[in-house]
Amino acid sequence: MKKPKTFDEIGAEVLARSTPESLDAADAFIGEATRIIDLALAVRDARIAANLTQAELSKISGITQAEISRIEGAKYAPRVGTLFKLASALDTGFLIGNTQTPIRVPALTI
Repeated sequence: MKKPKTFDEIGAEVLARSTPESLDAADAFIGEATRIIDLALAVRDARIAANLTQAELSKISGITQAEISRIEGAKYAPRVGTLFKLASALDTGFLIGNTQTPIRVPALTI
């Protein structure tokens, strides 16, 4: 019976077959996924800090509980307008992007 390959061996094989374009695409995908996860955690943490359930935040913000769940579950990145509504409902702001080019989404009265 053949010995199973280690993770490092599989990774080395994949890298050997990769093109610069496929590596760039993988880096872009990982970067986007990381940003969506970071945003999901920020929304969830702000909601918990405000001592609100998703249902309560839904009533205050006008965003459905299902959408709040998808945002917190990192299922997709919300539109900026949705972030403004969440920031306003949570009386907070969100910083989007890296430290070199951040976009601040402040709490506004909507």
